[in-house]
Amino acid sequence: MEYLRIACAIQRIIYLLEDSNFMALELMRNVELNWSGRLSPSEWSMINVAHAAISMQSGDLAKALRHAQTAVGAARNVLETRPRVYAAMSLAYALTASGDWQSAAAMLEELNVEVAQSGSNYCQLHLHLLISQIATLCGDVAGLRSAFVKVFRLMRSLAGVRNLFVSSENLSLLCTIALENGLSESDVSTIVLQKSLMPTFERLNERWPWRFKIYTLGDFSLSMDGVPYGSRVRHSENLWIY
Repeated sequence: MEYLRIACAIQRIIYLLEDSNFMALELMRNVELNWSGRLSPSEWSMINVAHAAISMQSGDLAKALRHAQTAVGAARNVLETRPRVYAAMSLAYALTASGDWQSAAAMLEELNVEVAQSGSNYCQLHLHLLISQIATLCGDVAGLRSAFVKVFRLMRSLAGVRNLFVSSENLSLLCTIALENGLSESDVSTIVLQKSLMPTFERLNERWPWRFKIYTLGDFSLSMDGVPYGSRVRHSENLWIY
């Protein structure tokens, strides 16, 4: 019974983090306080994956790298696929965020195999978000487009994006690049609105899928989440977007 409580708590932590919900921090403290001496290698690995994810989302890359390395070490002899995949993924993301995308890219072949074996769409989504980040850093436009097509397909099947290892700033950059490369604006809009992202570059202000847009150039109009709202009246010659 205690094993099930620990497993459920760790699953809840990962779920909350994938949704950028920092209530996970309190749950992690409870797990570590109450069960720190009784965690299996698999559970200890997943706790360090969670720590790595929090550190990456908050920008503490050195700490993220330390926790990711601990997670990989703990998962090395674990038979379950999931902890190994998440541990390796956390390390690849931490390396990429720290600027060592070459080392992360060297892990992709093995990660592809492990993720396929896991059968998890969430792991697939994390993998292709990672590939899109690496493609961005090495200037691989074709690789970026291919990864984003898969990200958007998975996002639709999962009813939203899960950015366990990606900070809001990096996710915003990826959405900006997707818009500039003519990728699906409706899918980018879903991510932006779900995560309340801001554009990375001012030049995209007019194209950015803001939740509210107020147009005062010609006919005055208001739209919310891309849907026109209310009536149109003649007004001034300026355009404001919020």
